[in-house]
Amino acid sequence: KVASQADATIVVLGLRYDAIGDCLNCTAMNPPDSCVTSGCESEGFDRITIDLPPNQYELVRRLRQATRGPLIGIFLHGGVFALKNLEQDLDAMLDAWYPGDHAGAAIADVLFGRHNPAGRTPVTWYRSNDDLPRNRSSVDWYTP
Repeated sequence: KVASQADATIVVLGLRYDAIGDCLNCTAMNPPDSCVTSGCESEGFDRITIDLPPNQYELVRRLRQATRGPLIGIFLHGGVFALKNLEQDLDAMLDAWYPGDHAGAAIADVLFGRHNPAGRTPVTWYRSNDDLPRNRSSVDWYTP
């Protein structure tokens, strides 16, 4: 309801670094369901999916339907995640990674045009798990 009346809507999406203890069982061959929906990440284990927690994609979809102004997504994370519908549903995306103490001021500077982040990314963004390379060991990465 609020988004339908706003000039612009900002949604913060991402993964959780604070839930490391909840993630330690997510490397098992048969991981608990919570591993798929928790969205946590940390050093020491691989995520079982590159998806955001599913409710975040749905939140963006609902905001897109409700909002009349631009819908801006801010991403907080340590590793890449699947974009899925985000490219179509968001008017702008700002990748903040896991920012530091001055994150609020830095993000505001970008949103209000006081700084231009230049639109470069050091990683490849995939639409889904299905787009990931299947078996990298069988690919000759140095062949032109």
